[in-house]
Amino acid sequence: MRLFIPVLFIALIGSACVHPRFSVEGVWIGKTHTSIEAEGQKLRKSSVYRFDLKPDGTCSISVESFWEVDGTKTVDEFEGTWEQSSNLLTVKYNLLDRKNADAKYATTPRDWNEVQHVFHIDSSGKLLKGTIDEAQVDLTRN
Repeated sequence: MRLFIPVLFIALIGSACVHPRFSVEGVWIGKTHTSIEAEGQKLRKSSVYRFDLKPDGTCSISVESFWEVDGTKTVDEFEGTWEQSSNLLTVKYNLLDRKNADAKYATTPRDWNEVQHVFHIDSSGKLLKGTIDEAQVDLTRN
């Protein structure tokens, strides 16, 4: 019995360190500002990312982008998967799975179009921090 209590205590502490404290299911929204070089110009865009994480491990991703050079607004939607491990959230989707895509065929291999975002869950469970298109993004629960 003396040995049982310390072993139980260590097992409980180990279990608490491995299991997530917060569930990230729900809608998370964040904004990024990025730029690309094209035809000798630096083109800037602002994007709003919306991740709808469902309990079954699937998710819907919506990306609304605004190009500052000409005011063009684009909206892309994808279906993907997500998983939570301790204080990390990983979201995966494929750019070829874009909803309402115009092209009937792909010109690049499928594995070239796979996207993975990894976010760190803050200690309060109310903020996800990560990088999208080489830009820092903070996602907040909506």
